[in-house]
Amino acid sequence: MKNFLWNKLLDQLEAKIDLEDQCLVYNDLVDGYYLRESAYAAVVFATQYKITKLRRYEDIAVKLIERLLEKSTELEIGKMPEPYWNPRGTTWKVGSLPSSILTWKALTEANKLMDGRFELKHLDYSLNELISSSSVGVGSFAHDAVPSHSRKNRTPKVLNTSAMVCYVKSVQGMSNKDIINFLQSSIRSDGCFTYFSVGFSQHIFYEALEFIGGRPREYYIKLLRDRSVYFGDFIHHLGVMDFLLCSVQNSGTNEDKILNLVLRAYEFVKQQLKYTDGIISLNFTWEPELTFIRYCNFRDSSCYFVLLSVLAQLRKLDLITDEEFSKMEFGLLGYIENKLINFDVANISIDSYDANLEEINKILPRASENIVDKMYHYSRYLSYRSEI
Repeated sequence: MKNFLWNKLLDQLEAKIDLEDQCLVYNDLVDGYYLRESAYAAVVFATQYKITKLRRYEDIAVKLIERLLEKSTELEIGKMPEPYWNPRGTTWKVGSLPSSILTWKALTEANKLMDGRFELKHLDYSLNELISSSSVGVGSFAHDAVPSHSRKNRTPKVLNTSAMVCYVKSVQGMSNKDIINFLQSSIRSDGCFTYFSVGFSQHIFYEALEFIGGRPREYYIKLLRDRSVYFGDFIHHLGVMDFLLCSVQNSGTNEDKILNLVLRAYEFVKQQLKYTDGIISLNFTWEPELTFIRYCNFRDSSCYFVLLSVLAQLRKLDLITDEEFSKMEFGLLGYIENKLINFDVANISIDSYDANLEEINKILPRASENIVDKMYHYSRYLSYRSEI
């Protein structure tokens, strides 16, 4: 992304922060402050400070971290609320594993960029409590805390939240062996990390249906819908890769097993790329068809930014060549600049979805649609490019 585009986005993000009062990022959709986005913004400005050495960006990053630490002590990091928009207003779900871990992760990254000047250890206790209450099997975790009266064996096992916990354990120096074994048993034979773990029998069905194809596969997908071995999306697949790569860089345990999983998942990604005159776009046709209005992450344009961050980590670990990395980043950045960024006299916006209008109209709005999420992942890519 050209420097003037990035700087323009930085100005827009800064304008969303009330530095004199709340000192948090304001989210227009939920009409309030989403702490995960504020933690993401702290990483963005801390990265910009490390690159430019400008005190302005340091001050913003410090204020965001200080305010987040105040709020996280008040709310407890393990009870970070996650907003869900609906036509009647916004509801906030407490006990969200993704919201809590992503906030904790971003705070940890921002603090590291600021040379560890803040004490974060006190946040671990409530986060570990949430992780424990979200466990639904050996090495597997749900999306949210599971009520004590619920039957955990009936609660879906989610791959991306399990990968998040794998990362947390690596940072805390704890064993992640069971989680790696769970993910190994859950990854599809073509390298796809589906959303849920679907069990051994569905993996057998997958092999048979891929061989037969046609109507049997169509009927199977329609019958099981979100619980089928075909249910998944790009953003969660890349998210699992991202957290596994972060786990490796924080702990050397189970490194070979983790990297094997990541490389299998990367092969799947490469099969879903489209090349046009050096420009690279993502093929979202493997994601579920949007047949009704729903909450989902399908066709999410943040995938381009997460993939840039994943590629930077793959290159850092010498898992891909410099030539492959350069080709991929040039192609992806070309698509972002030419297809996803919209120019306006006052502002620059990034399309939330890489989809047609008919598809977009079937996706209910999400708090993470705005620029903060994309800037966070892009800043992590910038860290590699700037050798921070």
